[in-house]
Amino acid sequence: MMKYRFISLLFLSTLILSACSNPFDQLADEINSWISGDEPTEKTTNDEPDDNSTQDTSSSETETSTNEDIDYIDYSHLMNEGAAVSLDKGTHSVGSDIEPGRYKVIPHEETSSISVENAEGRIVAGETLSGINNHEGQYPDSLVVFLDEGYTLETQHDSGVELEPYETSDIDVLTTGLWVVGEDIPEGVYDINVPNTDKYGSLSVSNVVDYEKMQIIIGSEQYGGTSEFTISFDDGDVLNLRYLPNIELVKR
Repeated sequence: MMKYRFISLLFLSTLILSACSNPFDQLADEINSWISGDEPTEKTTNDEPDDNSTQDTSSSETETSTNEDIDYIDYSHLMNEGAAVSLDKGTHSVGSDIEPGRYKVIPHEETSSISVENAEGRIVAGETLSGINNHEGQYPDSLVVFLDEGYTLETQHDSGVELEPYETSDIDVLTTGLWVVGEDIPEGVYDINVPNTDKYGSLSVSNVVDYEKMQIIIGSEQYGGTSEFTISFDDGDVLNLRYLPNIELVKR
């Protein structure tokens, strides 16, 4: 009789505990499990990291690392630097024969071909320039270049060249050579006018080493060139005008 009363009491206690809110719910579950002979169970918490969260973090770190690895062109340390020098035919080293800086290269009396290589041996500028006594007007008569430590400048033919430091100023005409948006001209949208010519040249735009954003053939239509077009330039873009003496810029 006592056994049945004890079981009845346990059953009644179970009903009461089951009707109550937490924290008695867990106790009721344990009593029910004891009566049925089952082992009590414990709730477990999954502490493992979310795969998607880990993947998102990894992707973000990869993107940041990729951006840091981009080698942007930077000539800021060469602006308005340099020392005038006269060079004979041959190969000349920046740092020993030439001071690092930005220069306007002018040939002597005869035509001279100019080639500029960086420290890795990549050609960064090259042009045939007209001397005052030979082929005047057939080629550009000067070249604006940046010469950094470790660069070499080679002059061919019999004529040497003069290097004059180039001082940055506001311009609306690009001559043959390298120009930096944000330094020589402001960023923005420009109408480009190319003087009438039976020759062709090119205007390239870049801001990353060894990569051109675009290149446009300009000049004579006979060679696929164009004489009028509109283009947008961003701060940091490096413009390279080749083979033609000049083009006119009109900012919108």
